[in-house]
Amino acid sequence: MLIFNKKFDVNVFKLVILTAIIVALILFFIFFNATENSKTASIFSGLLTGVIVAIMQLFLSWYEFKKMEKFESMKIIDIRPDRDKREFYANLIVNSTKRIYIMGVTADRFLNDFADIDNTLSERKVLFAALTRDVEVRILLPDKEFLQKERQQQHFENIKTSFAAIRDSHQNFENRYFQHTPSHSIFVIDDKCILGPVFPEINSKDTPAIYFEDTSPYAVKYLEYFESEWSKSS
Repeated sequence: MLIFNKKFDVNVFKLVILTAIIVALILFFIFFNATENSKTASIFSGLLTGVIVAIMQLFLSWYEFKKMEKFESMKIIDIRPDRDKREFYANLIVNSTKRIYIMGVTADRFLNDFADIDNTLSERKVLFAALTRDVEVRILLPDKEFLQKERQQQHFENIKTSFAAIRDSHQNFENRYFQHTPSHSIFVIDDKCILGPVFPEINSKDTPAIYFEDTSPYAVKYLEYFESEWSKSS
């Protein structure tokens, strides 16, 4: 309903409800005293029913508005059931202008999708294009001993070599390793971020995530956590 917006005064809402209730009571009184006149009683019965329905709809609309207001206050852009949409992330990287911060498990799939040195397709090199635009890129991962899957440990040295090659070509690229088991996935692009859990037995692409503005009260805690972990890692 249009009356529900951030400038809507709660006192006005209470006044509207109070007025509707008074109208309903007046109609009920008239209806109760007009039972001898069936035509009049029928008219006021319909009016009374309409007012009662309007009051119920107003309460429901207010309830939905308050829920949406809380949702919007957290600055949630989208809730994603997985992280398996390469085109979605590619578009974010292509349009990045300031920063790309990543905290994950191995970044193996990220490198294959967006920083594949040996691939001839430009769509597989969008991270290099971002680095050329002077976008700051930071990648924060667990050290090898904290990777639980054998396959992840096997790829660790190859990924480390790829990182070294990128660093040699781009001064605005950095990567570090933290000394504990990964539990959070953080993907920051400029003033947006995608946050989610890390489940040991589930591939990251199959885990859910929430897409936020970076000023969200929820997201701010994650970004502070990233900065804290980054400062402690090497």
